[in-house]
Amino acid sequence: GKLNNLNIILDEQKNLQNPKEGLISSENSKIKIAVIPTNEEYIVAKEVEKFLQKD
Repeated sequence: GKLNNLNIILDEQKNLQNPKEGLISSENSKIKIAVIPTNEEYIVAKEVEKFLQKD
């Protein structure tokens, strides 16, 4: 795929394990691919709150 051309290689087995956090890139990948947990609903709510508080 296109990412392979950039030496960004996903480890399919690690990805299929559906990790909550950690690296899912192949050992041969020049770029590390990480799964990072977020709380998107909280972040959106905080951004909306900041927006609504602007004058």
